[in-house]
Amino acid sequence: MRCLPRLFLTLILLLATQAWGGSVTLVLSDSSKPYTDFSRSFSEALSDSSWRLLVVTAESQSTPLLAGDMVVTAGSEALRKVLARGGTPTIVATLLPRQNYEKILSEFPAAPRRITAILLDQPALRQAAFIRHLLPEHKRVGMLWSNDTRALSSRFQSALSSRGLRLESEEIDTEKQWLPILNSLLTRIDVLLANPDTNIYHRGNIKPLLISTFRAQKPLIGFSETMTHAGALAALYSSPAHIARQAASLISTINGSIPSPMGPTQFTVSINYSVANSLGLKLPEESTVMKAMLADNDSR
Repeated sequence: MRCLPRLFLTLILLLATQAWGGSVTLVLSDSSKPYTDFSRSFSEALSDSSWRLLVVTAESQSTPLLAGDMVVTAGSEALRKVLARGGTPTIVATLLPRQNYEKILSEFPAAPRRITAILLDQPALRQAAFIRHLLPEHKRVGMLWSNDTRALSSRFQSALSSRGLRLESEEIDTEKQWLPILNSLLTRIDVLLANPDTNIYHRGNIKPLLISTFRAQKPLIGFSETMTHAGALAALYSSPAHIARQAASLISTINGSIPSPMGPTQFTVSINYSVANSLGLKLPEESTVMKAMLADNDSR
């Protein structure tokens, strides 16, 4: 009889452990490095948990993508394929900008609403803080918007203003407009801040964009390490590993209610010092900027 309380406690703990686990299907958009990096970090983050993980790619036809109690998608194509297959799983979408997330949801109006996302977009306050720590003398910040992102303008205006910065922005409605509008904007700003708007910042535009900003001697702040390597002055971004760890943490806390889409909690910075020298800028070390960012409440 004395063993009954201990047995009862063991059963309670076992049931509690099982309640926090289950099976999760990770759907990757393809097998390229960003997605395999995400998969590896996500698997490592779940290694000590009770979650059972199945990893598939979006082009898989034989594997049931919605086999798990929860589905995590990595990239836009993965989310689109999962929603197209139907079903009513809980979905956590990752590795896509807000613009793509909202566009894909609009394509599937009957899709389940038990869905949230960890978006690639850095919070406006964090980006304002980054500019202040990196370029304290640059007060006029330029941004370009398309139809899909113009609603974010007021959010950035408020965030930049709170750090003593002024937003100068332009809207681009057609592909042919962007270069003349960019050149006009460059005459009124100290630094150009790029947001992950695929209507404006895509592979076909990056080279002329970098040439235009360099000729105008205006630094460009990007949203990926790739942009820094291509010639942007700096970038504030979250890596696939950052997002993967956040996703692993998130699925363990989702129970009844689904949280709203959120930005990344972890981030890093990269600086192109060759570009800085060409622009006559003396910038602090990346580690110094990161330390200042992590101590800044607006960066969290």
